[in-house]
Amino acid sequence: MIRIIRLLWKRFLLSLAASMHDRLDFILELGTQLVVVGINVFFFFVVYRNVPLLGGWTYEQALLILGLYQLVNGLSNFVLYGNIRQIAKFVRMGEFDAILIQPIDPQINLL
Repeated sequence: MIRIIRLLWKRFLLSLAASMHDRLDFILELGTQLVVVGINVFFFFVVYRNVPLLGGWTYEQALLILGLYQLVNGLSNFVLYGNIRQIAKFVRMGEFDAILIQPIDPQINLL
């Protein structure tokens, strides 16, 4: 289990390095995400300014759910999206078989 966690951590660091390779693109993506989060928070602010409860949820609870969603969605996109796109490249280049025969579980290896 520790081995898998170490592997996933190294994959995370590689994904981070790949994302930060082009600094301008990274900064623009970060800025875009901050604008999207700001728009979402503003939307909830406007809605809850006029309504104290929405479906039994308070403003703070709705923001907590929004924040958790953004965190999980961002981490999954960051860690998984870049590596899953590589599967098509592995198949196209004929390298997929080499991944399948490695001594680590292919599902973990392809993350």
